[in-house]
Amino acid sequence: MLHVTVRVLIVIFVPAVQATHPTGHLEKLGSHQASEGHVDVLDGAAGFPHPVDFYRRYVERQRPVVIRQAVASIPALQKWTDKFLEEEYGDVEIGIETLKKEDRNNPGELIPLQEFLQRYKKEDIYMVDSLPQAMHKDWMIPHFLLCGGYTDNLSTIYSWLSSGGTSSVLHVDQYENFHCVVNGYKAFIIIDRQYLERIGMDNKERGYYEMDVDRVDLEKYRGLVGVPWYEATVHRGDCLYLPYSWLHQVRSYPAEEQKNMGVNLWWHPFKFNETDCEVRDIPQYASVDQFTPRPALVVRSMLRETARKDGYVYFTDFHDMIQKRVSLPEEAARQVGNACIATVDMSVVQSVYMPSVRLDSLR
Repeated sequence: MLHVTVRVLIVIFVPAVQATHPTGHLEKLGSHQASEGHVDVLDGAAGFPHPVDFYRRYVERQRPVVIRQAVASIPALQKWTDKFLEEEYGDVEIGIETLKKEDRNNPGELIPLQEFLQRYKKEDIYMVDSLPQAMHKDWMIPHFLLCGGYTDNLSTIYSWLSSGGTSSVLHVDQYENFHCVVNGYKAFIIIDRQYLERIGMDNKERGYYEMDVDRVDLEKYRGLVGVPWYEATVHRGDCLYLPYSWLHQVRSYPAEEQKNMGVNLWWHPFKFNETDCEVRDIPQYASVDQFTPRPALVVRSMLRETARKDGYVYFTDFHDMIQKRVSLPEEAARQVGNACIATVDMSVVQSVYMPSVRLDSLR
């Protein structure tokens, strides 16, 4: 008898499992989820809030807010055409960035303002520097920031000028920030500072994330998934109050004349003095020229960052911070570091051999 063995081959097809990436992976910052909405908006054209009310509602609560038309009527917005800037301040030397997409490892340049104005609409450059002292007389601080301690704690006045199309890194500032737009408009992505560690800041010393904001790698920055964010659009004459250490990323857009310009005031957090707002008349505006920025406050903040657990600031630590933040050679960083410390207390840098100083001893 013939026996036949039949073997059956069973083939099971298993579909390939495709790797799934978080929503917004390799897309622009903010694509990971919808915005929580625009930050609060006040209509400055209808009248400014009382300084005490502004402090209690926004600064004390650390709550961002846009004040529409806060500086719409000040001299700078009427006068600062390119022609005027070139004629009045053309010889002033200013700092520029040579890439509109911010790269904090890219060295900047110092050039006369006149040269910048002749180049900036044709090249990938933008101005970012302290507002030249000669221009202070045209910039005004609005009513609700003129008492209680803001002007006493003013640390820096910064200016930004481009043909639009700039894009910042996602970063934090260690100051209270009041950013106003002179030309064009700016779009902010804003994230509460409580998420700073969750997202995973990879350059803590310089206060920013090294992510590509146009193509965010959400595999690397998985901490960003689920993080709420807010938007703020700031137009010509508007100002944004942004609390210190809130994360933000900024894009600029030009006006018809291919120009975007902004000015921001930075001040250090302080204890608000309500009595100061009650005992004197407060004008609608005051020129920033009346107030002296105090760079010592900036330096003191940086010193606190480098202080060790024993309460001492070691100058080598401070010099290392300077070198990394501004990409200077070692000797230049030491000289800049000593000059910075001298703004706080000249006596502590009389000897280059002094290795450290107690933070609480700095006057």
